[in-house]
Amino acid sequence: MRMEAFAEELNKLRNELEKAGYESWEKARIFIKKHTVNCDHAAQDEAHRDIISGLLMKDDQFRDLLKTIEHDREFYELVLNYAGFSGLEQIIRNARTNCPREDNILCADIEHRAVTVLNELSKR
Repeated sequence: MRMEAFAEELNKLRNELEKAGYESWEKARIFIKKHTVNCDHAAQDEAHRDIISGLLMKDDQFRDLLKTIEHDREFYELVLNYAGFSGLEQIIRNARTNCPREDNILCADIEHRAVTVLNELSKR
């Protein structure tokens, strides 16, 4: 995909997410998975990080994240890999404090994986 088309689609997604109050993990999932297939460009990688970080900073979006990753382990791994330090710390906080009771097992797994990835990043 040409970078111009990617940039145009990225801007459209950012506008949609801003209007929705960054509520749409599903839109982010579709966009990121579409562009991760042939993601060999640093700008695309950075865009994925920005999208995920922006969504992770919203505490009230944690339930939507849970719904999105519950059935898509590949996207779950992408979120963890693109989250970065601040995003991973936010994931850990949300898993500890904003987890619905019915998702305790998933939240424990998310917290464990986020701590593991954070520790790996710290060693670099």
